Amino acid sequence: MPNLKLSVVIPVYNVEKYLSECLNSVLSQDMSGVEIILIDDGATDNSGAICNAYVKEYDCIKCIHQSNKGLSAARNAGIAEAKGEYILLLDSDDLLKDNSIAVIKQTLEKNNDSDIILGKALSFDNNSKTAVTHYSLKKYSQNDNPRKVFYKLLKNKSYWFAAWLCIVKREFIVKNKLFFKEGIYHEDELWVPQIVLKANKMFLLDYDFYCYRINREGSIITKPNVKKEFDKLIILDELEKSMNGADKYGKKILHDRLAALEWGLIRNFKFHKNHLQANSLVQGIKERLKFMNYGKYKLIKFYLDVVSLEKYLEK
Repeated sequence: MPNLKLSVVIPVYNVEKYLSECLNSVLSQDMSGVEIILIDDGATDNSGAICNAYVKEYDCIKCIHQSNKGLSAARNAGIAEAKGEYILLLDSDDLLKDNSIAVIKQTLEKNNDSDIILGKALSFDNNSKTAVTHYSLKKYSQNDNPRKVFYKLLKNKSYWFAAWLCIVKREFIVKNKLFFKEGIYHEDELWVPQIVLKANKMFLLDYDFYCYRINREGSIITKPNVKKEFDKLIILDELEKSMNGADKYGKKILHDRLAALEWGLIRNFKFHKNHLQANSLVQGIKERLKFMNYGKYKLIKFYLDVVSLEKYLEK
């Protein structure tokens, strides 16, 4: 398919209940210059068969079947296979808003020099849609340093760290080796800052193109898992490495994220205090307490130093 403007990459794992609705939300729109890449990540339900049925019916869809490797690996496989100029990541239980493809393509045509198009989202449950990004992007300058703009978004609590809010130029991803780190949860918390740190131009699309499904039974987001906490330690270390070479606002973004993630680990420890790996988790948190020496988190760190981190975690 020549002159592809957009590749919609959809990782698929055990979502037979939602997959057709997801695909139809894309296929019902203007698909000229658009392809869909499905990655069947070792699904054990009927998802793989549904993928094959859609591939057979629609020329704009291709599917990769692979053993289960996780969301990051599935996304990476889709990005590698994609032929579109830009990549849109769509989770297989979510939807694209009606007419959003046309809006996105118009945006890409006018802003072809942008590395990242940053948009907005709605949440939905039982056909009821509600804005989850309660902010306007119109007040931010389109010509500012991307990191300056992104830092302002963070300070105004105006951004979710969701990869699917970022429509990213494929060449930019490949050239800078900005693929997802495989084998971890919370991969978006690492990937989004990494792409912003490298971007030369970012366009803010003040339009809620993405529809995010909430309260889905079986979602990996809703399940407590101590591995998620250890993966956050990995993300902290990776983000710290990114500090080298970061500009003024890049460092501000990283300081903010390091502090916020460390504080999140401390607050979540109560759910894992009886786990066999609790002591290792405490040690990991303690070794990274330095990350809270920033902004509003300084006062929290001072308090933790006074009462001792261990005593706080015992509560």
